[in-house]
Amino acid sequence: MLLDQMKADPGVASVRRIIALSSLLVAWLAAAPDVSATIHNLVANMSGAQENPPIITTGTGTCAVTLNDVTRQVTVSGTYQSLTGTASLCHIHGPAPVGMNANVVISLTQSGGTSGTISGGGTLTAQQVLDMLNGLHYVNLHSSFAGGGEIRGQVFPPPPPSDPADPGRTVTASKGAGTSVGVTYPPACGATDHVAYWGQAGPGTIVGPLSWIGSACGLGTSGAGMFDPGAPPERAFFYFVVVGQNASVQGSFGRSSAAVQRPEAVGVGLCDLPQSLNVTCP
Repeated sequence: MLLDQMKADPGVASVRRIIALSSLLVAWLAAAPDVSATIHNLVANMSGAQENPPIITTGTGTCAVTLNDVTRQVTVSGTYQSLTGTASLCHIHGPAPVGMNANVVISLTQSGGTSGTISGGGTLTAQQVLDMLNGLHYVNLHSSFAGGGEIRGQVFPPPPPSDPADPGRTVTASKGAGTSVGVTYPPACGATDHVAYWGQAGPGTIVGPLSWIGSACGLGTSGAGMFDPGAPPERAFFYFVVVGQNASVQGSFGRSSAAVQRPEAVGVGLCDLPQSLNVTCP
């Protein structure tokens, strides 16, 4: 019957070939890898000071977190050491900025003991992918010493390569609840506390010296903290710095490319103190 139709109307064979080729094309496209996916390599540096409330412990840990933003698959691989208690559970929690707690998103596997490994992963929702990319997830390792978590680390992109002339001075930020800002920073050498200064300008580009309009003392020395600068005007450009503080003296804001000292914050509260430019780290 089909052969008779093809002899009578060769177009039938052509149509059937097109249908068959179309089916193969659809199947090939379905099986082809999604080249539009971006693999995000993130990191969580864990400490007791980042727990809420903070935990006094010698324990530390580091996790590499890999996220595929199309499949929404996240994988974790890390280590921990010198815990005060024995590791019992490990999770990714979110959404929460630095200094706030949130529910479990993904359960991970830990090898137990006071030192060991962390591994595992899972699939996030579309919203959870956005939350993770915005710094609103953290890895939390629970132990017999601290059931709510002995060490914790916010999941952030790793800092870019440091400037050889000023190694290790990278600060990262994430949006917190309301108008608050969460920051991670490398603690300054010998600092007993850290301070955030902020300002705003715009719309448009900044011309001339920066103007500092607010400050927040008491960020601590853990390498992570929060401050609330309030809501800037629409389309305003927001900027901030984090500097170390040693008793009543703060670290320098640094120098410009012309070797001119950058402006000190003036009249912005209790943190408005002299700068120290002659302190060197070992």
